[in-house]
This record gives sequence, C-alpha cells and structure tokens, in this order.
Amino acid sequence: MPVMFFYAVAASVAVVAGAGPSAGEAARPRSVELVSAFTLDQPPTLGERSWPFGGISGIDAFSEPGRSVEVYAVSDDRAEFAPARMAHLVIPGIDTPTPSDSATVEWVALTDEYAEAFKLNRVDPEGVRAWREQESVFWSSEGRTKEGEPPAVFARDSGGRTVRLPVPEMFIADAQDATVQAKGVRNNRGFEALALEVHASPHTCVLYAGVEEPLAQDESDTAVFCRVIRYQLSMSGTLADELLVGGVSTLRYPLGPVPGSWAGEQNGLTELVSVGEGRLLALERAERVGEGAPQYNVRLYLVEVPKLPRVTERRAALGRPADQDSTTMQKCLLFDFDAVACRLPGGRPMNFEGMTILPDGSLLVCSDNDHGAEGPTVFVRLRLD
Repeated sequence: MPVMFFYAVAASVAVVAGAGPSAGEAARPRSVELVSAFTLDQPPTLGERSWPFGGISGIDAFSEPGRSVEVYAVSDDRAEFAPARMAHLVIPGIDTPTPSDSATVEWVALTDEYAEAFKLNRVDPEGVRAWREQESVFWSSEGRTKEGEPPAVFARDSGGRTVRLPVPEMFIADAQDATVQAKGVRNNRGFEALALEVHASPHTCVLYAGVEEPLAQDESDTAVFCRVIRYQLSMSGTLADELLVGGVSTLRYPLGPVPGSWAGEQNGLTELVSVGEGRLLALERAERVGEGAPQYNVRLYLVEVPKLPRVTERRAALGRPADQDSTTMQKCLLFDFDAVACRLPGGRPMNFEGMTILPDGSLLVCSDNDHGAEGPTVFVRLRLD
C-alpha cells in the first residue's frame, strides 16, 4: 500500500485549565497550536524484514537529519502478524507535503532476557524510550494477564542484549480469571506509558512506567487513579547487563474525568513524556463504541512529579496498604483534541497512544490503528508556546 500524507491547516487553540491541583502557573504553555496532521499507511521497508506496519503504540524521536525526523516505534502486535518488533521510522517533510513514497521503515525483532523470540500472546509491546547517551532502548509490555504473563519493562542495548527490570509485586496479577482477580494489572491494561528523564550525568536517568488503568486493588467509585513506577537507573557501560537499578518507587496518577455524556466509560493513561525538572506530559484516552466505529476522547496534561517519592521496591513488596504505597502526582489540563477534531484526518480524534518531543521542541502524537482496522496510522504535530 502507498504512503499517504494529509496535512491540516495550523490552528491556535487556547489552553484550558483543568480542575484539581495545579502544576504551577509559570510552567503552563499559553497556547497549544496544531501544526500539521498526516496519515501513514505502509511505508517501504528497508532491509529484509517486510513485516506489516501498524498498531503503533509508542514512538520516540532520536534525530532530525535535515528536514526529516527519525523515530523509534513499537507495534503492539502480540506476535500474531509478525514477531514482536520495534521500527526505525524515517518521516521526511514533517512540516510540508512530501512525495508519498519517501517515508521508510526498518524493523528490529524484540527478544526476551534469554535472547528468545516471544511466543504468541506472551508479549504486548506498548512503550519505547531511547537512552541515546548509553546506546540503549527501554520498552514496555502490558503482558497478558489471561495467559499468566506479567507486565514487564525491558532495557535493550545496541547489540540486542536485553534485561528485564524489577516490577513491584502490587502490579502482578494474583489470578488469570478477571472475576476473581483481586490484585495487579487487568488484562490489556498494563504498561502503556514510558517516559525517560536523563540527568546532567549521561550515566544516570529516571524512567517512568505507567499502567493504563487502575490496578485491581485500586478500583473504586470515589478515587480513580493508576500507578506509575519510577526507576532510578545508572549504567557503568553500554551493555544491558551493566544497567544498575538504584531505586524503585511508585506514584499515583489521577485519571481525569470522561466527558459528561460518556458516563460509565473509563479514561486510561496511554503515554508519558518528560519535559525535564520532574515534569511530564501525559496523554489520556477514553473509548466508547459508537455507530459503526469506536469514538475517542483524548486529552493532554502537564504533570508535576513529587520530589521525594516515599516508597521503595522493598517496602512495596512487604504488602503495605495501597493508599500508603504512593505519593500522588499533580496535573493540569493543557489540551483537548476535540477542539481540533474537524482539522484531523477523518474529522475526529483517533486512538492516540504514542507521543514524543521532536528536536525543535514540538510534540508528535500518533495513533494505534489496530493493525489497519481503523484505517492508516494518524500523526499529529503540536507546538506548545
């Protein structure tokens, strides 16, 4: 299939302040501007692996040669259509229309910590972040609760060697049957979001891994939040097995309300990206079944991370009550994609799950097209003033 591009007219949209704790007036952009929007079907493949393009759930820009943008992208294919995989995607002309055949993709197979390929329904890649200074890539899997496969966060070095990071016990499901599960991530609701904050030293960083919806033990009618793990990491070299975990803590991320007419639906955290100094951008998405096609409400938030998380992996493993395990993030609403719906491909927000900051500081957001069931992958570029 050819690559197709659709560019929307730029539009300035005023920032909408959200209810709840503020992340600080000085940190808020004054406006969010839609710069461009385009669709991408099946880019030509470089190399020998002509695997299908789609289901893109996480992206991370890592260079901008000329006017092109290079990104890592992960597909949420559960090893059904092709092996679990990560793409090196080159998108030229991010601002202006380009020839339809100019985008390219090169696929890389993902393996587990034993260098083995993932079996069907034993993996569900969702997030990706590159630690460029250490030539490493972090990626997350929702796991498969139904099959007894826990959620996971992996680090992969440039040679393909992979290690699995520790995950606190509170995230591990105690049952495969949803009707009796009382703890851990729900099926298909695991680690959707990854953010990386690199410190002044290129050898240390903080990695955030957020689950999409509340853990089973956190489900409540009065308090709606999901959990985010905060890893303090360092590397003594450039090999995956030289990655050191200095601390693991958990945070509570308060999920925003769904639109008033969407009563009974659940918002989910689909992506995080660091903007430095303990602040993140968060992407939330709610979904409901409409007439013939799913409908999505997507919002962008600015988040402030508490400076001193109180909980370590050791304490979390001791089974402390859930309401004592985490400090709570603060956030404010920046942007509702409904405000530019008529300017988006298809005239509505899509299943936006991937988000990255481009070298010029603008924000690139992409949709998961359910491997073609919802048309081509949609990319939206925003500029935050």
